[in-house]
Amino acid sequence: MFLFVLMSGCANTEPYRVAVTVDPMVRNCTCLGYLSEIADMGAPQINPKFTYDAQERVLRKADMMNATHLVWIGDYPFAAAAMIYRCSN
Repeated sequence: MFLFVLMSGCANTEPYRVAVTVDPMVRNCTCLGYLSEIADMGAPQINPKFTYDAQERVLRKADMMNATHLVWIGDYPFAAAAMIYRCSN
């Protein structure tokens, strides 16, 4: 029971402050760059336990860079890439 309480206290339940949008909506924004991540698929094993967290990693990095908007370039279960922007409004 204690382990469950301890683990649930470490979970990040806050939503990211980055809005996912489309390219025309960020025309007047400052481009902060390109982010990409590949999910850690783990070592080969008999019963693989895949982790599909590439999109989560891109969103987390964009939030850490104080981006306000994100446009997905590629979004797959095993990899994700996006352009990130900071908009004034």
